[in-house]
Amino acid sequence: MTQTPPRSTALSTYYWLGIVFMIISIVLVLLTALGLLLSLVRHTNPAYIVLVFFPAVISALVGIIFIITAARRPTARQDSTGTSGFAAHGLSFDVGVVERHRVDFAWDQMWGNVTINVDGVPLQHDLQMFSVSLVKSWDFPVGVTEVHQVRIEKHRALFFSFARPQPILAFVDGQFVARKD
Repeated sequence: MTQTPPRSTALSTYYWLGIVFMIISIVLVLLTALGLLLSLVRHTNPAYIVLVFFPAVISALVGIIFIITAARRPTARQDSTGTSGFAAHGLSFDVGVVERHRVDFAWDQMWGNVTINVDGVPLQHDLQMFSVSLVKSWDFPVGVTEVHQVRIEKHRALFFSFARPQPILAFVDGQFVARKD
């Protein structure tokens, strides 16, 4: 029986980003109202108000997306591989029959940090914030006398991938061994 870790009561980074965008949109709406009031008093053309109001609407929508995402995601925590941050996803699996090795993969969905450890020793560290491809993969050999080729793949959705699950798949010598959704 697997046990889920207790949910932290600390507010997530997405929540705070949502609050910041909402504050920005409120300030822009107030500037829009002030500009409209000044244009009515001075009898000028209020067409420039759209230039301030449009970013206010966009900022409010982004803020709402961040707050909804924060409500659907776990909060910041420390995972087993030592990578802390928002929505850190981890995948661990064993490699080898005679010569056993433990591979730990950690990926922080908020900041894009990727860490791969083999037997607790860092093997690769990567930063992936933006990507054009829908599948990012890492290939590396594991073992000295019993060498195995390991491939870890992270799949992402085409649209709104920051707010959607991104499955992580692990393969050893071309055979599927682990998955984390």
